[in-house]
Amino acid sequence: MNTKDVFSVGLRIVGLLSIGRCISDLAFVGTYLIGSDNISVTAKFPGTDFIIGVSYLLAGLYLVRGAPMIVNFAFPNKLSPKEDSN
Repeated sequence: MNTKDVFSVGLRIVGLLSIGRCISDLAFVGTYLIGSDNISVTAKFPGTDFIIGVSYLLAGLYLVRGAPMIVNFAFPNKLSPKEDSN
């Protein structure tokens, strides 16, 4: 494996961790909506947890799919002088 492949695998692992965090946040919102009594007193508005959970989900899905824009930014395709003149 070259460094580009290792970087892509690392991004996918970070994406999986992000999706795990999303599940945690959305599970909290779900327990709030069904009226569980195990919620702390300070957490009376789960809207921010929902927005953060959805954001983690979108970022995680992008990273799991390989994040081609990030990989291309980190490892740009080098053109040889012959290809550059065409």
